[in-house]
Amino acid sequence: MGKTSAILAKLNNIGWFEFGFLWGIFFAPWGPVPRYLGWAISIGAWLSSKKVREETKGSLPLPFRMLLVAFVGWSFFVTGISGVSLHGFVKGASNPVEMAFSIWLAASVLRKEGAPRRCVLTLWATTVLTGSWTLFRYLAASLGIFSEYVPGPFSNINTLGGYAFPLCAFWFALSIDPDNQWKLKAVSGLIFSICMLFLSFSSLPWIATLTACVAGSILLRFEGGNLRPAVRGLAIAMAVIALLVAFPGKPIAKASLQREIAQISTVNDPKTFTNNRTAFVQGSVFLFRQKPVTGWGWGRFEDIFPIAQRELGLHSDENPLSPHNLYLGLLCESGVIGLALFVCIVLSVFSAAWKFRKGNRKGLAVAILSVILAYGGYSLGGSVFDARRDTGCLTWFLLGSVWILQNNIEPVALQAKRRDLPF
Repeated sequence: MGKTSAILAKLNNIGWFEFGFLWGIFFAPWGPVPRYLGWAISIGAWLSSKKVREETKGSLPLPFRMLLVAFVGWSFFVTGISGVSLHGFVKGASNPVEMAFSIWLAASVLRKEGAPRRCVLTLWATTVLTGSWTLFRYLAASLGIFSEYVPGPFSNINTLGGYAFPLCAFWFALSIDPDNQWKLKAVSGLIFSICMLFLSFSSLPWIATLTACVAGSILLRFEGGNLRPAVRGLAIAMAVIALLVAFPGKPIAKASLQREIAQISTVNDPKTFTNNRTAFVQGSVFLFRQKPVTGWGWGRFEDIFPIAQRELGLHSDENPLSPHNLYLGLLCESGVIGLALFVCIVLSVFSAAWKFRKGNRKGLAVAILSVILAYGGYSLGGSVFDARRDTGCLTWFLLGSVWILQNNIEPVALQAKRRDLPF
């Protein structure tokens, strides 16, 4: 009874609004249901507490808030006029709603004193847990305990890569941030993230991570960043990977790497290089030309792609849920206006991170900048909106955290006193 009372007292101290947010972060890799439960807790706390509602006012700047409202409103409009059923409308239009809600929730929670520290602790814990489970599943498959390698809690290796890529960028930036006092946690988080990234056996997240880390190292070097902790973390991760791959996991790694190398080496054969997705691009361009302004409505690509197949005589082994390209997906489902609004949202976050990059949370600012830069190329072969079931919210949380930077431009003398800040 005493332990239960202590736990409840601690939760009351943190607040149920923040607890729901942290719950969503921790359980994001394990599917949408646990995350939605966390969000429900946050929404319930917000609705039931006038104090919480007052504290969250102004968490997003008015111009940015209007951009989010315009993006969600436009998504509702184009999906509503598409003639889709109520179920289809809710399923499709809820995707941009989740994006906007995630950004707002992160900005609202993290402005509270102590919340950034608790957020990083939670993110570190889920990184270690997910990384450990992924390593265990790989080792178990190598030893024949499991019949096949299943990438941790995820259904496929592409999702694992999409999860590990922004985590690598985040922990890398924190590990070289000169103001970060939590180097050990940042480096250990980086080690587990790199292991997950490698075990995704997917070149697109590899390239995106490399881009983000190069951009982050350049930006932080100008602010006195030290690359040594990150290099040590990389060396440890490579040693762990080498042990796993050498024995007993060599057959799995060899087959996966050979498949990936074979695909990359066929750059002159677009069909093979894109994993038989050239038809998706052709179909997407055709569909966009039919409705360039409004698009066909959110969540409708699976229904409308057969139209392009019939008109163009395209052959595809599958009826895709999306074109596996963020830009084409937005153009098809939300038109030019939808894409323009989304670009404005991302550019607003980027400009804010750039403006506040010299504050006492350089690591966070640089992580946001580097992830956005890397996503520019990554989105040619994937979409964060497609990852809404599990990992997409982490990217939206990261973008939403940019607005806590505006309150943290402090003199150097004061920065030296803030030893408890993880970023």
